[in-house]
Amino acid sequence: MYTLQTFIGLDREIDNDPNVVAPLGELSTRSRTYARDIQSHRKDGLADVVAHVYSSKQDNTDVELREDVLGTVYTLVEYIYNRALSGQTTNDNTSLTANLEADLGGLYTGWVVGGMVTNGTLWMPEYVVAYVLGQGEDTSVRVFFADQAFQDLYDQYHITVSHPVDEIDALHGSIGSIVSLTADLNTAMVFDRLTEAAHPYPYTRSVSFTFPVVNPNDPSDTVALPWTVAVYGQAGNNVDAIYSALRKDILANSSYPIEIWEERIPDLFKTIEFTIVPFWSQYSVPNQSLEAGLFSPLMRYRDVFETLRTHMPLYSGTHVQYYGDITTYLYKSIAFGVCGGPENRNELFDIRSFFPDYATLSTTSIDFNRLSPETRGFVHRLAELLLHAESVGEFTLLPAGYSKMWRENKMFVVTTYQNIQFYTLSKMSYVPVVGTGAL
Repeated sequence: MYTLQTFIGLDREIDNDPNVVAPLGELSTRSRTYARDIQSHRKDGLADVVAHVYSSKQDNTDVELREDVLGTVYTLVEYIYNRALSGQTTNDNTSLTANLEADLGGLYTGWVVGGMVTNGTLWMPEYVVAYVLGQGEDTSVRVFFADQAFQDLYDQYHITVSHPVDEIDALHGSIGSIVSLTADLNTAMVFDRLTEAAHPYPYTRSVSFTFPVVNPNDPSDTVALPWTVAVYGQAGNNVDAIYSALRKDILANSSYPIEIWEERIPDLFKTIEFTIVPFWSQYSVPNQSLEAGLFSPLMRYRDVFETLRTHMPLYSGTHVQYYGDITTYLYKSIAFGVCGGPENRNELFDIRSFFPDYATLSTTSIDFNRLSPETRGFVHRLAELLLHAESVGEFTLLPAGYSKMWRENKMFVVTTYQNIQFYTLSKMSYVPVVGTGAL
């Protein structure tokens, strides 16, 4: 699959007032940090149009821009822009979709047209996603016209890592030597190191994590050190992506194998995760036109394990059967399965290891305060996870602290609580399964 993502700048629509970004055709300063290398292209005959190419990928690998695909983008942009200039577009994206299908159906298929945006004069879509026909392979384009939509929905990112020491293998010395080496490492120095690592590319945001560096022969002998990353693009602002970048960069600059690093920085290299699979198809009261339905906490035994095995693609059936739990939550009376990842450090696979006093209680119940503070926090976090996982879609913007991750074509909503990563299966990826209960 070849994928091209571009933002379309419209010269005549740019707002030159200070600190103002035009609703259409103008990139904000923030959006310009979403990639380190943005290619800008123009085409003869489209003097007011500039295509800012952010991503050109073949099977998720950066490749040179395909000029033939960019040519189809110009055709698409010219069509939409001319209709907007002549007043043929309104706030109705359904009508525009029908026009695109009728007039450009020989060029593209699978149209997804975002909401319509106006600058007071023109109506244009926030974005258009489509598949290019006649390319001999799967080829898709994602074309943005509105800066806010681009900030919310652009799904690529880059992460630059800054380590607390110049030579990463120095962290395999004694804890005393590491303490001496990093004694002068204050907050200002940490961000100075990040600035040097990221130079000369402005980044979207910086994120810091502190991990204990452990003496494998005496786990109580540790020193906590900061790692900082520069994130280019909002999509990279998630723990899974950042941890992956940290691990990859450490291993790329080290002579030690991953097994040694797992003992040295276990919180980074041997993380703890749990996958949550709500039984989204089980209803006790169906959805109605004005009222949301209620889920059923009842689940057939024969279906439970087959459902969990299907929707926990990285876990074996034996692992799920032995360590998986089935429980309920008060949110719309939903039942769900939860299981720890097979690679969890210290073989902590059971949710009871962390929240042994979990109970299905309302947060307003007098008994709720009988739960530990950690479990009460988990209950609150679980409510937010289920809420987001029920409504999330491919183009949904999630609040800070939550992100979308794909595992074998299934979308999960991910968050971190108490240094545990929770992957909750989205309703859109849930497929009802009828099983036999057998492995």
